[in-house]
Amino acid sequence: MGGWRDRYRAASDTKPDPGIGKGGQKFLFHTALPVDPSGVLPDGRAFGDIRDFKRLLLADEVQLARNLVRQLAIYSTGAPISFSDRATIEQILKRARSRQYGVRTLVHELVQSPLFLNK
Repeated sequence: MGGWRDRYRAASDTKPDPGIGKGGQKFLFHTALPVDPSGVLPDGRAFGDIRDFKRLLLADEVQLARNLVRQLAIYSTGAPISFSDRATIEQILKRARSRQYGVRTLVHELVQSPLFLNK
């Protein structure tokens, strides 16, 4: 999971390829179809590979930062984000804008917010 690969693995009667696992032990695996890294975002923007996908995500820094704050808030409070929490999240983003939405700034603003302190 998460490792770079150009082809999928499969059970097959073809000659197996040698590999090395995370523990350093050798194993054999069979290759299958090539990986297709292309896709289309819900808004219709297409990407050809992971680099294009990252570029598209970074095109909207605010949305990326908003999602990160929401996920950090859910993790840190143990509660889902409700409609009434939206204003607090927007305030966190507004205060973090001058520092280009850095992760340290987002975390700092979150832990000082009423959302974190009172939820």
